[in-house]
Amino acid sequence: MTRSTAREIAIHCAYSLGFSHQSAEEFLTQRMDRETFLNWGKENALYQEYPNEKQMQYIQEVVRGVAEHGPELDQYIAQYAKNWSFARIPLTASAIMRVAMYEILYMPGVSRADGPEARDHRAGGVTMTAALGLDTSNYTTSAAWFDGSRGENLGKLLEVPEGSLGLRQSEALFQHVKRLPDMVSGLAETGLPRPLAALGASTRPREVEGSYMPCFLAGESQARSMAAVMGLPFYPCSHQQGHIAAAAWSAGRMDLLDQPHLVWHLSGGTTELLYAVPD
Repeated sequence: MTRSTAREIAIHCAYSLGFSHQSAEEFLTQRMDRETFLNWGKENALYQEYPNEKQMQYIQEVVRGVAEHGPELDQYIAQYAKNWSFARIPLTASAIMRVAMYEILYMPGVSRADGPEARDHRAGGVTMTAALGLDTSNYTTSAAWFDGSRGENLGKLLEVPEGSLGLRQSEALFQHVKRLPDMVSGLAETGLPRPLAALGASTRPREVEGSYMPCFLAGESQARSMAAVMGLPFYPCSHQQGHIAAAAWSAGRMDLLDQPHLVWHLSGGTTELLYAVPD
């Protein structure tokens, strides 16, 4: 098991504990029991490998720490989420931020930002981290970062030769692979916060079984590779889920992502009415 996977498990446990009436100790005793853990692995690939002693200590420390310091962590998140109330932050996003915040504040050995903008939390400040996302769809190469209140996006349409009816998937994939390094480098020059908290990429067109398109392999492979090297969690999503989240953000209704709701998706190729249910 990698450190990235252990961190994902810690985030998942911290999120689940928020819906439990158990104490952190009771929750961890039950969830981290070997038999129970591996049974979870039958439904969730995250739990298919049992953590070793060092990974177990890390997961338990993070979950206990987030539970113990929850109000303080939420206060920091609310303080630095400019123009965005804490109540509107999706529950999954707040779980990720709590774990990231706890590591920064209380776990020695976790890398911290340098320079004049980095501040000691004991003096009332803390360095916020961001997620980096890649989307290599059938028509655009995109890279973006977002820290919960602000972000930056770079995108470029795929080039279709004049007179052509479109691109083969191999041609689209080749353009994405060529563009992504320069695009990510350009994004780093826009004030990308360091260190990053997570990486993500769209890996398929829609969140249904069998949905597949080779062009998404460009963004997925690069994001997975960066996450593995940096020891960060990787979060896959569908291109359609990205559209839904972007619409909720633009409308100032991120709270909808934490509850079942209806969504119209009108794309270049389909018209769909979706019933969206949070994980």
